[in-house]
Amino acid sequence: MLALVACGGPRTRAEVERKPIGAIAVTTEVFPHALHTGDRPELRQWRGRGVTCADCHDPGAVKEGKVARPGLDQHAPCDECHHAEFGKPPGKLCRVCHLRVDPTVKGGSPLGEYPKHGVLLTLGSEFSHQLHLDAGRMGEQLACEGCHARDGKTHDPTQPGHAACARCHERKPDVQAALPMEKCGGCHPSSDRALPRCLLIPTSELVFHHATHERERGNTIRCQTCHSAAASSKSRTDMPVPTMERCAQCHEDSARTPDRVRMDNCAACHLEIEQGLPPMVDSVSPVCFGDDEQR
Repeated sequence: MLALVACGGPRTRAEVERKPIGAIAVTTEVFPHALHTGDRPELRQWRGRGVTCADCHDPGAVKEGKVARPGLDQHAPCDECHHAEFGKPPGKLCRVCHLRVDPTVKGGSPLGEYPKHGVLLTLGSEFSHQLHLDAGRMGEQLACEGCHARDGKTHDPTQPGHAACARCHERKPDVQAALPMEKCGGCHPSSDRALPRCLLIPTSELVFHHATHERERGNTIRCQTCHSAAASSKSRTDMPVPTMERCAQCHEDSARTPDRVRMDNCAACHLEIEQGLPPMVDSVSPVCFGDDEQR
């Protein structure tokens, strides 16, 4: 009975009249988008029309550039398909959203972070830097800082979200006409799959601070100075990190950098390096994580 108290509460008339499916078991604590999209019979028949993104994600919040957590309406619509799970003691379904579940204590079921930050737990989206940096197609030259706001402490560029996208895709008529915010499939997968979570990982422990590379002799260093490949990047996985050759153009010039960060001082940038062996930071490739490797 306690489990029911934890997951229950006042219901609206529509919720009471709705016929739950309620027989789908939950076997993971990580929300599987791939199982909620595609052409599965349960999805095609849901409410007689099939499941759409807007059934779980508030389209109004998306248009405003916000991210609204699904299931806040007394667990709807999750409980329509997983009705049986909500009648069981707290299990994996609860831990998809809750850090822990204790129905005997007020506030004993705190919600976890949403969306879950970090590449491994966030459903990725497709993005083309090449398209967005093409002034001819965009009608203007977009600045990197317009989407990649700087972290207040580290000054590192942050990962853009709906708020950055909405500035154009919801508030500029021509961009909105081409791809409005509510057209989720324009960026996110619409087939029965989840995009791979990918990182470009150097093979050595590289130390780099954007805060110390923002200005040179009073002049602003443009992002494209180091990230010159952005203009040709068509996906999230083909954006390489700057090469050591790019670093050397400044760090081998005594007029631009001090001796302590010259290229022959490997320890200035590399935490782990073996005597007599060159660093392997130029050997960089996408490392992708599928649904089975999300943890």
